[in-house]
Amino acid sequence: MVQLRPTSPDTRRPISSRGRHPATLAVLVGLVATGCADRHAPGPAALVPATTAAVPADGSLPRGTVEALAPIIDPLVRPLDLRVTRAELVDRGASASGPAGRHLALYVEPMTAFSDDRLVQTIVPLARVLTPFVLQQWPGVESYDICQESPGSDGGPAQTQTVFDVSRAYALAADWSRVDLAALVDQYNRGRPGLRMVVTPRLQPALDAAVR
Repeated sequence: MVQLRPTSPDTRRPISSRGRHPATLAVLVGLVATGCADRHAPGPAALVPATTAAVPADGSLPRGTVEALAPIIDPLVRPLDLRVTRAELVDRGASASGPAGRHLALYVEPMTAFSDDRLVQTIVPLARVLTPFVLQQWPGVESYDICQESPGSDGGPAQTQTVFDVSRAYALAADWSRVDLAALVDQYNRGRPGLRMVVTPRLQPALDAAVR
């Protein structure tokens, strides 16, 4: 995976009268089947086998399976024409998936065909509906990401198109009723801790157009 972020002011161009920076985000290259949770680290590092620790009995963490989480998350994302396809808890310190993880990775797919523009325009509504819910529902979750995926061609694996990844500290400081895509992209490009956004190269033109 290649991370792209402007490194000096002369590589940037204004995208609006408010002086925000261009929508240059990380780009997904050579996606791996383990999904978005392992993309916090440089390079396409695969997750090691899951641990055997049990989910805490106090309910502070969810069961990291699609069977457990789809009935909870689907009603939230269905109005956006999405459905949950995968879910896992990840221990980011050990790059291990398993019930002891404090990072929740969620994966959704459109229930109908989405254009590139619609995939981009869905990033914020998806973040608005899920971020406050996930962090209030499960106080043991330290961070989470939501990946939009497109069905693979010719029966192949699903392809990740966007990743929105936030820490609890970042999320609690944000007003999720007011966030917009241009502001999030600007914060990411400025290196705001606790926020990570990723799009495929295919979606970059749609993203640039959306934040102008």
